[in-house]
Amino acid sequence: MNQFYYVQCNNPKAMNTPARLIAVAMMVLLMTAVPAIEGNSSGKHSQASSGCGCHSNLGGTTVSHNFPTTYIAGAMYTITISIQTSANPTSGGFNVVVDKGQLMNPGNGVQTTQQGDSATHTSRNQIQWTFDWMAPFGGSGSATVDMAVMHANGNSANSGDSWGTTQVVIPEGLPPNDAPVVSNVQVAPSPEADADEALTLTYDYADNDSDPESTQTEIHWYVDGTHNTAHNGKTTIQATLTQAGQKWKVQVTPHDGLEFGNAVMSNEVTILDIDSDGDGVLDGQDAFPDDASETADSDNDGVGDNADAFPLDGTETTDSDGDGVGDNGDAFPNDASETADTDNDGVGDNADVFPNDPFRNR
Repeated sequence: MNQFYYVQCNNPKAMNTPARLIAVAMMVLLMTAVPAIEGNSSGKHSQASSGCGCHSNLGGTTVSHNFPTTYIAGAMYTITISIQTSANPTSGGFNVVVDKGQLMNPGNGVQTTQQGDSATHTSRNQIQWTFDWMAPFGGSGSATVDMAVMHANGNSANSGDSWGTTQVVIPEGLPPNDAPVVSNVQVAPSPEADADEALTLTYDYADNDSDPESTQTEIHWYVDGTHNTAHNGKTTIQATLTQAGQKWKVQVTPHDGLEFGNAVMSNEVTILDIDSDGDGVLDGQDAFPDDASETADSDNDGVGDNADAFPLDGTETTDSDGDGVGDNGDAFPNDASETADTDNDGVGDNADVFPNDPFRNR
């Protein structure tokens, strides 16, 4: 049949499933007694939830559509509705009803209501229709879409046709996110830093969505080309953590709370040796970088060679009596005439007549 009929009620959206089934059954009974009514080949609004109840339904017809599974608030979607059937339909009709957003920009053979809540066909010679759906504003919640299509067999009666309905509930989705970016990633001072200077990281953060920078932003420092995980997340490297001759750089990967942006590597800074005590010897070669009077400790006893009476003897540093024997090995460190007391009688061997007899010394 080339005429299209829909079950109508005062509030089709309010009809529950049992009520819809009863209405369809009543219409089927009435169809045997009531002549076909002209006027629906040009479409009927707000009937999608009820279907084409004035027509018999041979089944096998479903609604094909491309409504999104989630919507982005305020986005415009181009929707295509068509008849899905195993037959080869040449004529049909449809109705789409939305409870949120607006149907607009009807394509060929489509009309929409002024309120934008319903779309239907304008003629019977199509089996596919297009229009736009503008999604509702943010915070509107899920949108419900009722759809109905009918395949007419062209026998000028309400028998032998088939129709189908479907309903989709479309939740609001998150808007697409633009990844953040960082630029001007710099380590200062640059290109060189003295060994007593801290390194400071600065960079510019930007996000097209105005998302603030997340604490998940990654900061990775590299020393001589090797990632040093001990310094992850730091924006300042204290001078005590650097050594002369090292090369430092840092990689920043921004995060906006939703996703990472691209990693950006900074400039490289070389750590320079310094002469902290101004003695003319750089700290890296100075055993006493903070003592201008000392530069070397040849015997590694902790006393500089200049102050060490025995710079090549790690067991001695002082000779108080100047007798050439270090105080540690001198039994009489303050008596230049004595150095040993073999019999431990308290009298130096030089003055002891019996240096090996503790009971006699004269």
